[in-house]
Amino acid sequence: MQTKYLCLFPLIFSFVCGQTKATTLPASPTVIKKVQTTYHNKYAVKRVQAYFHLLKQLQGKSKKAQLNAVNNFFNMIDSAQDRGVWGKAEFFANPIEMLALNASDCEDYAIAKYVALKTLGFKESSLRIYVGREYNSARRIGHTVLAYYPSPDSTPLILGNINRYIRPSTSRRDFTRYYGFNMDKVDIYEKKIPSRSIKRYVNRFKASMLRMQTQNYALPRKAYMDYMNYYN
Repeated sequence: MQTKYLCLFPLIFSFVCGQTKATTLPASPTVIKKVQTTYHNKYAVKRVQAYFHLLKQLQGKSKKAQLNAVNNFFNMIDSAQDRGVWGKAEFFANPIEMLALNASDCEDYAIAKYVALKTLGFKESSLRIYVGREYNSARRIGHTVLAYYPSPDSTPLILGNINRYIRPSTSRRDFTRYYGFNMDKVDIYEKKIPSRSIKRYVNRFKASMLRMQTQNYALPRKAYMDYMNYYN
């Protein structure tokens, strides 16, 4: 997404959520101040504001509406490699970081969707971050997506950023899962993956969640409640 279009984020958000016009209410004062002082970019602020509007507008909506809106919202962020954005081979950004820079690698999309859905009240047990391999006509690449289980024994729905449609995992012939995890557990589906690689990936995810607290971005629900208490 080019810079000249970034100011349209609140308007695009309104379209995603079924609104007829954009609003301009600020997001959490604590988070917005941190974004302003860290990134010095008005478009970064607008994107984060749009994120908080998304959370507010989706309160009380059906799970289907929440899944679709969250998936569509974060998939508007530009895809980029960690090396070019963060100067590191691997960096797990949290939602505020990826929105501020308008750049995201596949694991960042999955983490952002996970955080947003958790904020909206989805149970930890219903969400997994899947790590595996994506197949298309041109290449085969390592890939990370979010999975949502409507019930414990159901087929999960996949929220990705390459194939952007929400589909049951049984319909995603283009994606093979190797392992999945959340804050509470790790499920291994491909025994050949080294345990140290899985542990390193999971630890980076947990470090991203911890960084949300230490950077004053707070836990997702706390940041949201900060917004609600301030403006309601």
